[in-house]
Amino acid sequence: MNKKMIEKNTLDLEYKRELQINNSILLLGTASLLPLIISFIGYQERWGLGLALTFSIAIVSYSWYKKSDKKLKHILGKIKKL
Repeated sequence: MNKKMIEKNTLDLEYKRELQINNSILLLGTASLLPLIISFIGYQERWGLGLALTFSIAIVSYSWYKKSDKKLKHILGKIKKL
């Protein structure tokens, strides 16, 4: 195999890895709704705690998602240049 093909395969593997990370982050963001739902059902007098947990998890997962999305676009640009 020539050097270009090896580099492309390496970039493809990096892209797949980042894509799996991205999917995991989206799952975490979706699961961040659970504290809010549980606080409404089980602890109606302390729903603020569930809301705070939901927002904190959502903010962290959104920032990770944007970082991962930027890496995906960067890797895709490298692949297109090859």
